[in-house]
Amino acid sequence: MNVVCQSPCLWIGDHLDYCKPPRVLDEPSYSPMWTWIPEGAEWLYLVKVVGFTLAYIPRNDTVYFVNPAYALRNTCPPNTVLVAQCVRDEGSAPRLLVVDILCEKSVSTFGVAPYERYDRLRELRAHFVEPNCSLQWCGERAALTDEFFATLPHVVRGRMGVGVTPGEFIMEEF
Repeated sequence: MNVVCQSPCLWIGDHLDYCKPPRVLDEPSYSPMWTWIPEGAEWLYLVKVVGFTLAYIPRNDTVYFVNPAYALRNTCPPNTVLVAQCVRDEGSAPRLLVVDILCEKSVSTFGVAPYERYDRLRELRAHFVEPNCSLQWCGERAALTDEFFATLPHVVRGRMGVGVTPGEFIMEEF
């Protein structure tokens, strides 16, 4: 995280209201969209405010300014909050994998179906600084096979279903 985050930020405004630690559902339930959990990944929230990007790290309840190499472009709508996993690929610098959207332009995505949220993330992808920040693939659970996992540049710890409620996930660890 030292590469991704710069100095701590003491003010985040009301954006922190959207940033709750990703909630893992205890009971398995249906999820229409699945992705993977990288080994050693760290959860974070990218918060776009006018002129800069902040990262909220739930593990230590701290907000940081994001290194420009990982920040969302200034064309990204302000007051947008994204859920991401920070992963270090084998032999590479850390990378942010964006997996969900909690709000855009201060409008909550509560009540928006996972497929619709993911479609919106595809559009917002134009504001990511790739390859440091990229959209994490989400789709059919059946596509997450051992053969697929073998193509990834990092070890996989499990599968995760995107919840009906933004920021909730169903975890299936191996």
